[in-house]
Amino acid sequence: MCIIVVKPRGVQAPSHDILDNCFNNNQDGAGFAVYYPLMQKARIQKGFMKKEAFSSAIDSAGITKEDIVIYHFRITTAGGTAQKNCHPFPISDNVSMLEALDVYTDNVIAHNGILGKGKETLSDTMLYIKDTLSQYNDIIKHFDEIKEETEGSRLAFILAGEIYLTGRWIYEDGIFYSNDTYSYSHQSWPYYSKNKNWEYYLNDETYYGYDTDKKDKIICACCEAELDFKDVYTYFSKDEEYMVCKTCFNALLP
Repeated sequence: MCIIVVKPRGVQAPSHDILDNCFNNNQDGAGFAVYYPLMQKARIQKGFMKKEAFSSAIDSAGITKEDIVIYHFRITTAGGTAQKNCHPFPISDNVSMLEALDVYTDNVIAHNGILGKGKETLSDTMLYIKDTLSQYNDIIKHFDEIKEETEGSRLAFILAGEIYLTGRWIYEDGIFYSNDTYSYSHQSWPYYSKNKNWEYYLNDETYYGYDTDKKDKIICACCEAELDFKDVYTYFSKDEEYMVCKTCFNALLP
């Protein structure tokens, strides 16, 4: 699933309780980027695998009301659970820059969703930044193209000291959230139940997760992992149906 939290300039930072909720519900690593207006640079710090380490870094960052901040809390899809795969990222084709845990940069991106599959240890987001996004000589000028090629995802950028967003967002108390996992302390619905069917409804779409005792193999439609049928989830969206793994199913949820 993941969640991005965006604090615009002139707004108080979200509370520790809200950030704790985000971490508790998305526990595969966190990071944040602060754009400092006087420096005209952003500092990305990421790779926090423990909530306490993340909270300490936030406290030490000296975030003010006038700073822009993008926070990201990850649930693993492609690339594995690793510090280097945490968000946010600089916009670069240099893998070392993308993997850096503490780096200053002009432009920042964080992603919530799935952008195809990764490659070896690179996540889908890292691969998209390296091979596609970094090739645009002017991202703002090509922003409509970027929105079209990443449709279905939510992206948060800091570009030239301003915030740019794609996709649907929740706006509350001046803060943007890419989904509602900031608003409760733990998963409030049973997202996996062994040998028991369940379903729920959201935004006029149905998401149905299940497992069975069948022995067939199936390929995840998102990450292309080979699955036992008992580990398959089905994602229904309007008239389409996708067979996916549990991780990708979570990531597809709005």
